[in-house]
Parts: sequence; C-alpha cells; structure tokens
Amino acid sequence: MTSRLPGAPATLVPEDQALVDMAHDIEAKIHPHSHDGLEDRLHPAQEVVLKMLLAGVSNSTSAFVTNPADLVKVRQQLFVKQGSGLSPGFLHTLLGMARQEGVLSLWNGVNASILREMSYSGIRMGAYDGMKSLILDAAPSLDAQDVSVKLGAGLLSGMLGSAIANPADLLKVRLQAVGGAQLGITGHARAIWREAGIAGFYKAVVPTILRAGVLTSSQLGSYDVAKHFVRSHYSHHFPEGITTHLLCSGFAGFMCSVTSAPIDTIKVRMMNDSARRFKGSADCVYQLLRYEGPLALYKGFFGCWIRLWPHTVISLMLLEQLRKVVGLKPI
Repeated sequence: MTSRLPGAPATLVPEDQALVDMAHDIEAKIHPHSHDGLEDRLHPAQEVVLKMLLAGVSNSTSAFVTNPADLVKVRQQLFVKQGSGLSPGFLHTLLGMARQEGVLSLWNGVNASILREMSYSGIRMGAYDGMKSLILDAAPSLDAQDVSVKLGAGLLSGMLGSAIANPADLLKVRLQAVGGAQLGITGHARAIWREAGIAGFYKAVVPTILRAGVLTSSQLGSYDVAKHFVRSHYSHHFPEGITTHLLCSGFAGFMCSVTSAPIDTIKVRMMNDSARRFKGSADCVYQLLRYEGPLALYKGFFGCWIRLWPHTVISLMLLEQLRKVVGLKPI
C-alpha cells in the first residue's frame, strides 16, 4: 500500500483500484441487472400487465375511500324536476341517504366500483405509456413532452379502458340508484340480460367511451403536463416526490371534473334508463336541456369534483409510490 500525506486527495493506488474492480466484477455476476430499470428486464407484455395491475390496485383503493361522494353524485344526476336544472345539495343528499337508508348505504355499489376500477382504470392508466409510444411511432416528428401527445395518449387509453369495462360501469350505476342495492350485482346482471342480452351490458357505451376519453386525457394528460412543467421550471422546489405528486394530481383532479361532468350526467341518465325513454345520446341531451335546462348538465358537479379530486390525488400518488417500489419509472 502507498501512503499519502495528510490533506492530500484520496486517490486510489493500483492495488486499491484492483480490489475495487474485483468487487464490481463479483457484484455484476451476482446481480447482473442491478443498474437496469425494471422496464429493461421485462418483456413488453409483462410491463403492460404490471402497470395495469398497479393502476387497478391504486384506483380500487381510491374508489373505496370516495364511494360516498360518487354515490351522492349519481343520486343528484338522476334527480329529475320539470323546469329546473337544480338538484338537492351535496350535503342534503348525503345526510338524507344516511338517515333514510343507513350509513352503510353510502358504500352501495362499492364491489362493482372495485371491479370497474380494476378493469377500466387498470387499462386506462396502465396503457397510458404504451399509447404515448404508439403516437410517437406514428408521428416521429412529435416530441414526447408535447402536450398533444400526452392528451392524445390519455384520450386513447381512456376510450380503450371504458369500451372493455362498460358492463362493470353499468352495474355500478344500477347499484347506486335508489333501491338499486336490493338486487345486488347478480340480480342486476340477470335483469340486464333479460332486457337486452349481451348488448344490454353495453348500454350508453358511446357517452361512456367519450367521457372516459375526455376524463383520462384531462386527468393523466394534465398531470403529466403539470409535472413536467414544475420539474422543468422549479426543479429545486419540486423534485420527483410526494409534494410534486400531490400538487400535480390536485390540479389534474380539478381539470378532469370540469371537462367530464356534463358527459358523466348524460352517461348516468342513459345507464339508468330502464324505461328506455331516450333514443340515444343526442336525444338524452335534447330532453335534458329542453325539460331541465342547461344547468342540468352540471347536476352533481360538486359531488363529481369532491369525488374526482381526492380520487385523482389518492390514485395517482399511490400509483407513483407503487411504481417506485417495484422499480418502474414514474409517470
């Protein structure tokens, strides 16, 4: 070993460097992929499935927490009063349900909600990265950080998820309607099958797909855009972490509430239209505007926001942490 003077730089002599190189060689043999990202070690299909699973778990957790707000929103959207677009207030509806139907009624439809989130949100959030790659492959001139790429990826992944998971969404709405919990999932499934067969499970699929595309685009897209903005311009204050995730997910929750509320009202009305009063999405909009006024499109908006805001915050923050734990890159 070669000695060095006090205060001199701690440089490695050849003997020391040889030992360090040997240690690195041993570590590389034991952990050959220790410095690779998980995406580099997984087959593309495995990566997509893992992302969908993590997205499903995070959104299911969020759905359980926010089910009371979602239920109140649905009840408000189903409220019909000729000549008025106004529905009972959020708190009035919430307390009325708890008093008349019991506190546990606030979790009516939660099993269908979890089924829906595992399928619908698992796909729409899990496929988001893949949709961005598809857009960039189709249009190489675009940059990965372009707003259009992120909004487009959210639109496509949301539409895909809702198209596949529409039956679970329909069952959730039926369970959350007044008296809907009495039949249960299997009872509603049998009733839908008797009414229209397999096609009955895809009732209101057009507004559902449209809502999901708009919601996911404004939710994941705005989250991605907001996070890139604060990370690029205020990196010292907002590094990758919980504070940044909280700020950006809160912004995303508000954006998706504003953009999706009118479509959500139409979707809920059509899904709960067992009497077949509406001929289609356009007829539903026409009747709603004619008999209840323009404000009817935003019936249950506070319930929509009070659910989507915490739902977005919880699901995105939890998803980011789950991806970090398993070794996936952040959104």
